[in-house]
Amino acid sequence: MQITRIEKENAEYFMQLCPQEIMEDERLLKLGVVDDKDGNEPVSVCAVDVADSRACIKWLYTAPEKRELGAASLLLEKLESLSADISISGIEISFDSDDEELEDILEDQDFLTCTDNGYYRVSVEDLIYGGPLEEMMESRKGAQEAYSLSDLRDYENIIEKLSLKHNITPAVFKGISPVFSVVTLDKDKNATSGIFVSEKDRHYLYVNYLVGEGSVTNIHMLFSRFYDVVVRMKRTDSELVFSDRSGDVGRLVESLTKNEIDTYRIPGLKYAIKLLG
Repeated sequence: MQITRIEKENAEYFMQLCPQEIMEDERLLKLGVVDDKDGNEPVSVCAVDVADSRACIKWLYTAPEKRELGAASLLLEKLESLSADISISGIEISFDSDDEELEDILEDQDFLTCTDNGYYRVSVEDLIYGGPLEEMMESRKGAQEAYSLSDLRDYENIIEKLSLKHNITPAVFKGISPVFSVVTLDKDKNATSGIFVSEKDRHYLYVNYLVGEGSVTNIHMLFSRFYDVVVRMKRTDSELVFSDRSGDVGRLVESLTKNEIDTYRIPGLKYAIKLLG
């Protein structure tokens, strides 16, 4: 088995083992394994997002007929050996809880695993037709102060100021959609609240971050504008996926949908992490 860095020149060679959107994401570090005893056949792929001194594994897959030969372990060991070069202090991954094979591999590599119950998926229809948001839409005032980022010429500067003010890591804003991401602005054109959304595929919208200053009015304006965007883009059939470690987003979703947040919990996920050095 040999490890190689996956670049544009050899990406097609490994495409059968990895989704196209991941293979084409230039932000990700991608490593592949080939079986040099079997005509250099592609065996395994690992794709990693490196940010904030952590390497988050977005994809780890081995061809079924080549499993139990150590390819995945080889990739994890290589990633760890690169830790100094790519400035990471830990490796993390979320995976399906029924993937016992991967869990065994991770534990053999000294990863700590636990159940991850912090992810939720709520239909956009539940949010915008739940009742409260429709009432907001009928009586909203000053909603012109909420904007889709795509409507703002200097939105990168606005994001930078918001990031510094709230000590938000820049990695949060990687890959966000300027169309679906919305902010409220004060009279000085500074963001007071924002929902930052990435568009992974046609059916799912991922909330990278939600920030506010405790103002109910601002949050209502924010989601009223988000309503405008999803309707205009014909995405009311999409689902909004988010993590909620603090509980703030969950409480907001409960107020907008009138459903308990556990209704939207994504079951069957596990989380594993290995701290380095």
